[in-house]
Amino acid sequence: MKCVVIGAGINGLSTAIWLQRFDHDVTLVDRAEPGAGTSYGNAGVLAAGAVLPVTVPGLITKIPKMVLSKHSPLFLRWRYLPRLLPFLMKYLSFGTKKHVSHFAQEMSYLLGDSYDQHMALAQGTGAARFIHPDDYCHGYDSQAALDADLPAIAFRRALGYQIDIETGAEFAKTDPFHQGNFSHVARHKNHGRTRSLGAGPVQTIGAIYPIGKRRGLSRRIDQSINDAQTARNDFSRQICNHPDGRAHSFGGIVGICRIGCP
Repeated sequence: MKCVVIGAGINGLSTAIWLQRFDHDVTLVDRAEPGAGTSYGNAGVLAAGAVLPVTVPGLITKIPKMVLSKHSPLFLRWRYLPRLLPFLMKYLSFGTKKHVSHFAQEMSYLLGDSYDQHMALAQGTGAARFIHPDDYCHGYDSQAALDADLPAIAFRRALGYQIDIETGAEFAKTDPFHQGNFSHVARHKNHGRTRSLGAGPVQTIGAIYPIGKRRGLSRRIDQSINDAQTARNDFSRQICNHPDGRAHSFGGIVGICRIGCP
């Protein structure tokens, strides 16, 4: 089958290569080179335990403090609030233990074996040398901060993740750089990381791409692409819209892994 994958980051590239391994004819489309977008600006952590949603119980009570703090990751244009409110209320309604439990369970199926999946993807490429098993460590500056995160730790443990709690002094024995920085550290076992000199994720993607190219992966770079939509609910065709109104149709099934908008 002829397939088009939109987005040449790690998600798009891995999707394209696995489709190829199942004998599909694949075209990879992006506005730039593989790994030049979202996959460029990350730390390369293979976060097997990143299974909890943002909408956790108690989130709504934290919003006022987050909005008023200049150090908060939350920013709000107040004049936009009336338009945002319907979405926001529905979004916050998912902050229940039932939803978190369901979401975390489903995400664990996708992420639980992240390291093994990356190694399988990189098999036969130079990327394998960049991928290493590692623990993911989260530091807390006080006992109260650790206590506040214990429900999330319990959720992950219930899903089979191994998480060891260490004192800051114990952690400093393995990483002296953080001597005195933390009260406690949660060590999430069996994660991974892409490592290389410079930009680890980018070099990893750059090393994986040739295996797709050798198998006939077609790649198209088009900086004018800014959106994608289905045509008449037919998922066998995809239209990529251009700023000037032109459209380009693709036949075959489509995976939208990222639209490379600025």
